[in-house]
Amino acid sequence: MNRKYLQAFAVHLDAVNSGQALAKNFKLSDRLSACMTIARSGFSCEWRPSTPSYLSQRERSAYLRARDEMLTRLGEMFTK
Repeated sequence: MNRKYLQAFAVHLDAVNSGQALAKNFKLSDRLSACMTIARSGFSCEWRPSTPSYLSQRERSAYLRARDEMLTRLGEMFTK
């Protein structure tokens, strides 16, 4: 891993740990999950075990529901 990535990850963890960000893991299927993080600075998604080359229709629907939930929460951060 490069140094820039590690520094960005450390800042990300500090934000989550301090309550300035919200991270939630979504199980999309037996083979795939996505950890989504929101903060006032934006939205990120980390795929597990790795970024998929395709999503089944069921996985895509689950991903879109999860993304919409997190983007709604992100919007709520700005209305408070």
